[in-house]
Amino acid sequence: MKKVTTIRLSIFIAVLAVLMIALALPGDHAMASDDEQNPKVRFTIINYSQHPVSVSANGPEYFYLEVDPYSKGYVLVPRGVYKFNLEACNQTSSGVLNLTIFQTMYAPVCGGKGVANPKNHKIDVAEYIKPVRVEIINKTWEPIKLYLRTLDNHYYLNLEPRETIYQIVPRDRYVYSFVACDDLEAGYYNARAKIPLELRCTDK
Repeated sequence: MKKVTTIRLSIFIAVLAVLMIALALPGDHAMASDDEQNPKVRFTIINYSQHPVSVSANGPEYFYLEVDPYSKGYVLVPRGVYKFNLEACNQTSSGVLNLTIFQTMYAPVCGGKGVANPKNHKIDVAEYIKPVRVEIINKTWEPIKLYLRTLDNHYYLNLEPRETIYQIVPRDRYVYSFVACDDLEAGYYNARAKIPLELRCTDK
């Protein structure tokens, strides 16, 4: 009888020891807390566009990250708030980056949208860079050399007779000019989706 009691007591002590060890091990919550206390955080860029994307930022420390077209990259930086400059789709913008938490920046195809509902941890480049894909139509029977410009952006485009081309440009008001029908044609064009720029000869 005494032997049975001793066995039961040994089993009880073993079970109690296992429980105490299990309680001492960090669970998911503890691991999450450790992650939040990590002094560094990951910043990722996922680039779906046909152009390089780069971010240079100043905050707790300076960092620069450039990602090639159709690829992804990341950097580990000290947690904090950063002022950043962004270059994407051959355009630039700037803003404030909250890196007290990990963040992923999505760069869509130029003129598209990267994230359906941007929120914490997800940044859409399209919120900062707003290019538009415009349709340019040569309505004449002559080849045209088109000069399309703003103060900051200049485009030299060649169109064959009756040709239609597409160009991605920043959303803005442009001055355009070209020679056709033995005359210099010029005007203004507000770059918007589904509003084509039609090149035609005046009085023809």
